[in-house]
Amino acid sequence: MILLLKKREFFLQSLWRYEGASQRTVSIAQYLLFCRNNPIPEVQLTYISCLLENNEQELALVGLKDYINKHGTYKIHDFLPVAHLANNNGFSNELISQAHYLFDHLENNRKNNKFDFFLRNKTIAVVGNSPEVLANNYGAEIDSHEVVMRMNMFKISQIHKVNTGEKINIFVSNANKDVIFSNNYNQENLAKYKWLYLAMDFWHIQLSDFLFENVPFFLSKHCDIIRNSDTKLCYFYPKFSSDIRQRAKIAVATTGLKILYHLTEEGIPFDEYGFNSEIKEGIYPNDLKEELDSPSDNFDEALVTSAYYRNLNFWGTGHNLNQELRFRRSLKSRSRLS
Repeated sequence: MILLLKKREFFLQSLWRYEGASQRTVSIAQYLLFCRNNPIPEVQLTYISCLLENNEQELALVGLKDYINKHGTYKIHDFLPVAHLANNNGFSNELISQAHYLFDHLENNRKNNKFDFFLRNKTIAVVGNSPEVLANNYGAEIDSHEVVMRMNMFKISQIHKVNTGEKINIFVSNANKDVIFSNNYNQENLAKYKWLYLAMDFWHIQLSDFLFENVPFFLSKHCDIIRNSDTKLCYFYPKFSSDIRQRAKIAVATTGLKILYHLTEEGIPFDEYGFNSEIKEGIYPNDLKEELDSPSDNFDEALVTSAYYRNLNFWGTGHNLNQELRFRRSLKSRSRLS
């Protein structure tokens, strides 16, 4: 019985990532809380997150007080919406305060559409990290745009800038442990960005799932960016991640697909560079990144909810570049793509 409940606790986290605060997610969380005298803290924090997403503030606060009576402030900072609720009700420590500060900044910019307002009526280039961009001399054309977006572990070198350009106004980041310790996150480069778009689903993840022991650094780093620079931070709406997974039939969407989807959904025209344009097989080198690329052309509905486990590196990244290409083609009629 205990082993079965443990499996359901892991399934809850997976389902939460994929469906968000659906009735099924809430029901499983309630079942686990009812069936175990001492459920793991993550179950209760997930349930409180679902209540907050569903606008059940009073019940969420009751759950939070019960959680604190059982566990103190343990791991609250790992769930940003819960940390925001805790800090606003006098339950805080340094990490919770930082999580609250970051989440408050992100939510304010999201609810007031500040990122989209910044982009309105500007020419926009979205530059991916596909090696295909190296086959064309698009550098000057890319840099002629008023806004240039680049992603994650992008590299700009003298030898490739004729193809990639070198301008950047917006850094689109999944902010995992590799990215936040990369050169693109140093103070000199951060000063170049008008916006840092965090392509992450803070409503449906606990930070330690992809940051591991680096959560304190992540929180401190982003709070410092907000306080000590002109760079603004934003992220997508709560159901964005589940929407794109279900529409694109992709377990884990790439950062590039997320920003293209966001712009298309908001009706913001853009030009696209450095994204795969052909169906491919096998594994191929990528001079713009440290690792190899694999198109991984397969999809299984039963495995989509395993995105949670795949992000823990149990089954690789879960990206499917060929399926993303098919979905991007379906978006072209709704945007201005090169």
